[in-house]
Amino acid sequence: MADPSPFQLFVSLAKLHTYSHFTGQRIVAARRTELRLCIKNRKPQHHHSISPKDNLKYLGVLLENKLSWKPHVQKVKHQLSRACGVLSKLKHYTTQSILKVVYNSLIHTYLNYSILNWGRASNATIQLLSKLQNKAIKLMRPTNTASLKEIFQHLNILCLPKLYTLSVGKFMHSYCNKLFPKHFDEYFIPISSIRSYSRRLSTSNDLYSVFTLS
Repeated sequence: MADPSPFQLFVSLAKLHTYSHFTGQRIVAARRTELRLCIKNRKPQHHHSISPKDNLKYLGVLLENKLSWKPHVQKVKHQLSRACGVLSKLKHYTTQSILKVVYNSLIHTYLNYSILNWGRASNATIQLLSKLQNKAIKLMRPTNTASLKEIFQHLNILCLPKLYTLSVGKFMHSYCNKLFPKHFDEYFIPISSIRSYSRRLSTSNDLYSVFTLS
């Protein structure tokens, strides 16, 4: 079975978010596992047919009840650490173009997969992956005097924060051009159409806000 695309994963997570919003209780996966969400003033209902857990794996992404994305980031960190070890050994025997192919295969794929979901984790959490990405980039540097920024530009590779920004931009471009299924039409609303929007929203650069039910 082919791996799901990031868009398919986002749609699935969006459906899970909608379900948990209406029920206020749980996210269910594979009909046998329940993820307990931390929702204030709401007590989860217990069902004997479902085993409750604080975290679960869904379409290759590790979810946990606080949605901090730390388990998934730790998983990606482990894969990036191994990839850096491969690059450190190969750099003495191959060309930079081959190293970039290895980077795209072993590092970029993990960083880019579902980044639309976990890319908004805390800076401290994301920094764990940024350090490993920087380490991998330095292993492919053309000269010892090249700065980190110059290496990114020379290799035409985006750093992790810019990779997330690109993913959000692609998503919103598809949304604005009506390329998504119709049930996405009410997921976002223009900030300019909100009558009583806060000062924080009015001074931000955001064009859309996530639609939530009160």
